[in-house]
Amino acid sequence: MQKGTGTWKRIIAFLTAFLLVFGIAASSLPLSVTVRAQTTATTTDPVNLRSGPGTSYSVVTTLAQGTTVTVTDTSNSKWYAVKTSGGNTGYISVEYLKLAASENLGTATTTDVLNLRKGAGTSYGIVTTLAKGTKVTILEKTSKTWYKVKTSSNKTGYVSVEYLKVDSSSSGNTSEPEKNLGTATTTDVLNLRKGAGTSYGIVTTLAKGTKVTILEKTSKSWYKVKTASNKTGYVSVEYLKVNSSSSGNTSESEKNLGTATTTDVLNLRKGAGTSYGIVTTLAKGTKVTILEKTSKSWYKVKTSSNKTGYVSVEYLKADSSNSSSGNTSEPEKKLGTATTTAALNLRKGAGTSYGIVTTLAKGTKVTILEKTSKSWYKVKTSSNKTGYVSVEYLKVNSSSSGNTSEPEKNLGTATTTDVLNLRKGAGTSYGIVTTLAKGTKVTILEKTSKTWYKVKTSSNKTGYVSVEYLKVDSNNSSSGNTSEPEKNLGTATTTDVLNLRKGAGTSYGIVTTLAKGTKVTILEKTSKSWYKVKTSSNKTGYVSVEYLKVNSSSSGNTSEPEKNLGTATTTDVLNLRKGAGTSYGIVTTLAKGTKVTILEKTSKSWYKVKTASNKTGYVSTDYIKVTSAEQDPEPAAETTMKLNASSRTMEIGDTYTLKATVTNGDGTKPSASSSKKAVATVSYKSASSNVYRYTIKAVSAGSATITVKLGSIKKTIKVTVKEAPAPEVKYAQTTTGLNLRKGPDTSYEIITTLPSGTILTVLEEAKAGWVKVQTASGYTGYVSTDYIRYVSGSSGEITLSHTSVKIPQGKTMYTTASAANSGSVILWSSSNPDVATVHDGYIYAVSKGSATITAMDSSGKNKATCSVKVTEAEPVKFVYASPNTVGVNTEMELVAITDTSRSAVKFVVETESGSTKSYTVKKYQAETNEADEGMAENATRVWKQSVKFSKAGSYTVKVYAQNSSGWSSGYEEMEAFVVETTDQTTTAYGERRISDEMLKIISHFEGYSKGVYADTLAYGIPTTGYGYVVSKGEQFYNNMTRTEAWALLCSVTNERSYTTEVNRFITNNNLKVSQSQFDAMVSFSYNVGAGYWNNSGTAFDLRTILLNSVDVSKVKFGSGRSAKMTAKANLYRKIDDTKAATSTYNGASVTVLSAKHDAQTQTTWYQIKLQNGNKYWVRAGYVRLDDTSGLTYDLAYTDSVAFGSEMLAWHIAGGNCIPGLLYRRLAEAKVFSFANYAEADMSNANYRVNTYGYLYPSCMAKYER
Repeated sequence: MQKGTGTWKRIIAFLTAFLLVFGIAASSLPLSVTVRAQTTATTTDPVNLRSGPGTSYSVVTTLAQGTTVTVTDTSNSKWYAVKTSGGNTGYISVEYLKLAASENLGTATTTDVLNLRKGAGTSYGIVTTLAKGTKVTILEKTSKTWYKVKTSSNKTGYVSVEYLKVDSSSSGNTSEPEKNLGTATTTDVLNLRKGAGTSYGIVTTLAKGTKVTILEKTSKSWYKVKTASNKTGYVSVEYLKVNSSSSGNTSESEKNLGTATTTDVLNLRKGAGTSYGIVTTLAKGTKVTILEKTSKSWYKVKTSSNKTGYVSVEYLKADSSNSSSGNTSEPEKKLGTATTTAALNLRKGAGTSYGIVTTLAKGTKVTILEKTSKSWYKVKTSSNKTGYVSVEYLKVNSSSSGNTSEPEKNLGTATTTDVLNLRKGAGTSYGIVTTLAKGTKVTILEKTSKTWYKVKTSSNKTGYVSVEYLKVDSNNSSSGNTSEPEKNLGTATTTDVLNLRKGAGTSYGIVTTLAKGTKVTILEKTSKSWYKVKTSSNKTGYVSVEYLKVNSSSSGNTSEPEKNLGTATTTDVLNLRKGAGTSYGIVTTLAKGTKVTILEKTSKSWYKVKTASNKTGYVSTDYIKVTSAEQDPEPAAETTMKLNASSRTMEIGDTYTLKATVTNGDGTKPSASSSKKAVATVSYKSASSNVYRYTIKAVSAGSATITVKLGSIKKTIKVTVKEAPAPEVKYAQTTTGLNLRKGPDTSYEIITTLPSGTILTVLEEAKAGWVKVQTASGYTGYVSTDYIRYVSGSSGEITLSHTSVKIPQGKTMYTTASAANSGSVILWSSSNPDVATVHDGYIYAVSKGSATITAMDSSGKNKATCSVKVTEAEPVKFVYASPNTVGVNTEMELVAITDTSRSAVKFVVETESGSTKSYTVKKYQAETNEADEGMAENATRVWKQSVKFSKAGSYTVKVYAQNSSGWSSGYEEMEAFVVETTDQTTTAYGERRISDEMLKIISHFEGYSKGVYADTLAYGIPTTGYGYVVSKGEQFYNNMTRTEAWALLCSVTNERSYTTEVNRFITNNNLKVSQSQFDAMVSFSYNVGAGYWNNSGTAFDLRTILLNSVDVSKVKFGSGRSAKMTAKANLYRKIDDTKAATSTYNGASVTVLSAKHDAQTQTTWYQIKLQNGNKYWVRAGYVRLDDTSGLTYDLAYTDSVAFGSEMLAWHIAGGNCIPGLLYRRLAEAKVFSFANYAEADMSNANYRVNTYGYLYPSCMAKYER
């Protein structure tokens, strides 16, 4: 529906919209949602409470944001019936309602960008894409790998557990085979739940005194139990009394580890941490019994009222009377005293992230209780307040027996090699003490780490500096040397372009970038993932081991032999990651059932594995099944060797990794040789553990034997080499409109949008759901494999739409090819690209001459040809007048566009008297579009001439062009349209032409495209310029400048049926029309299709409303005039009523008693009488008077609301509701009734605002503003 001239296209768009308006497509609506009776909900925005389920119903009242209502009926999925606290009843759009929260299974947070899907699996459609870190509510644990969740915006769907981190308060227990750990009795009415936590659903409610069997001690707080009626579930231990006879007693005898007193108001919690629920709040000074020292930070205690729980040790003071066995802390130690050197925060823990106990003034004396770390001490003030302070601002008193630091050491001197920050701590996150100039000499006090030293300047300032920018002086004594002699642990070669960094991690700065194949010396094995290296140019730094190949001769091999801890199989689709956690990047995605080798059991949750294709990484143990565990080697008396193959067929250029597995060997490497090196060569590759790898390379066709020897053991493999077949080119076809992206993921930028059915050349094999492709016009990028199908290269018989054509130089012609086998690939070529080129059926005329265009399938067996003759270029490409409609005696500019071969143009203008007047123009403005997207460069010249006309009328203008051969005989023609007045709102009889104001709005609607493209909203129809549709066989200018596109828009709108059909509709029905009304009708015609205005269908629509528009000021109603309803319409007792009293049906006979027209609101009403005698008011747009004699049909009396509301129904394209089309119809309605061109422009802030109160279709109600 969006653009174009094709009549069939317009009919499809019209029928689609017609079906939506009359409800025929109702089966495609969502199923209704049902809520429990008397469910409550809250309004999320100020919202109208309407008398019925839709915006066409009157407003009962307006509810404020946050109003709570009772939901009484949800049978309509879009509108809920509700009741307010004040007794008002009505309907509210579900878009603005939030239902009361339902029971959930806890919350979770996404660990990566994650699709919310319509079902539990990747085959289901996507509801939306959740950003990393999105919090969701768990509604159902559908399976081990998928959960049903709800977002904060109430969207529900399914997500993969792989990318979900369940919040600590959520639980989801699994169970081993049922055990009997004794019995227990409930001490109160108690819920038996589906999981170990209050977030789980209730199985049943147990009465006080119910006896249950304990199946599992799930945690300290929850037990899994079974009732006498065999119902199983989870109960809180808080309300359970374990029977003394139970063999599996739930707890050991309660211990008394002493008593303590709370030092502040303190929460008694259900577990050892702030994430657990609160049992009660203890007042300051409450005495408790210590039952268990759970950790350094939390104790389990019991109050005098026998409530048990966990409290933070931070706010607990152990009573001095406690026995040593139960004391909550060891006797306080004193490690000396110290004085603060500045105002200093005393914190609750050793770090700036902890809360502040108090602030100590400069010079405060404190007692040192504990040297927590190099940076923080635990201290006590004279007022007995304890906490932690930074050592940075503490001076230890010399008399302290527990001195906080050893005497200052001098480990030599060093000089800064660059401007360098002296920091307060060993890291870039610490504050700066001062900045040292390049060449500053410092004394080394401490080798804090490999990358940071503590130093002192000549001005006695101390701090930390990065070793990276420090040169240790050569005269330092060995005892104080800052570094050991540089070690050489062998050499390595980079396997890819690789950054040499300043530290062992990607967060460090880059020293330089090493090219692939760079040889480096290994200085230090910093970690499993990073090595310190030196380049041949003596640059040192750190590189990732991932992209390093250690040379076999290295004495300090960078890794131990690879271990094999058994094999495992993936139980679901699983990401192989670069590190042990979901925060690490993905190496690849493993299919369900993939077999991997276990290299390292990194933790309980993650294993390091290797795939069959030698890719290594980390996988979650939740989704693998160990198939063979690590076995201790069985003792064997003799050495054996086994090859992984006995024969191999290869193609020239192929390589194969031969593996020799040696059992009970002494470490001697087997040798390998080829019987025919001209056919196949063999070379040693690598070794790990007892497996030796060799590379066999196929050189030429033939056979060879590869022999591997170890002492007296000899094994062979026969290698057969064949000629490699010509590579097969694969093709794919898009199954829907699809984005071509710069990389294999939706996060990459979109290059272009491909219409459904586009043929693509496949460049690489698909990986992780994406494939690299190339379009016929030369675009290269990635598309999702979900939306393509692979197609055959064989087409059967090929037929071209044209077999012989003539094309003027510079123009393009659109031709098509059809094949016997649908979906086959068609390849286009030209016998002479200097004369004519071709891309996907678009033939471009380059220069005069002849060429043959061939359409062929990829097999080369089927083809068809078209003979092309390129003729002389047209003298004038485009002409137009500006403005498109001009008033008498007002200046108009005539514009012509040519190629660069023209030196002048001549405008021959018809005058008011019927004679002609010539204007020769030699000045021009140059405009150029560079070559792009397979299109040639387009260089143009724009020529202009100003004229005036003294009389209204249509004047013919012919335009000629001059080149080196003289003036052209051919010309381009246009009409200059002159009117008496350019008033936009006065209606009158006669033909009109669209205004410049409306043409600009249309150009914004359509958008500019310099080259032809397939319109995905209109079934892939070729489109160019400002929405111009290219027909099969049409010759047109491609790569148009904006001026050319504007000229084409003017020409097509004026000369084709868009304008002529509207004028015919107006003339045939004797209508008085204003300029703004004409503009809106032509814009609608340009988008929907001109044939609409002369369609003879009787269905109610815009035309019916226009033909009901009567000048009511001239109508004499007397005792009433008979009429018929042309649509079902609401009837009102008074015009200003907001609620309809009743409605009437299409075709009903009524009597019109009177009329009322409001010019300001552009509304027209009829007072009618029904056959039962009842009187009502109805909008005049829905009524047609039976007796038309003497009536004046004037669109000034068109009811704006009836017209605008019907206009908004035309928002369908390709069977979908398109918001952009809704806004276009809204703009046209504003222009038609109110000449509001300003708000009709997309750049206006009110462009999307329903300024005049039109009724929105139900599917578009959420877009109303």
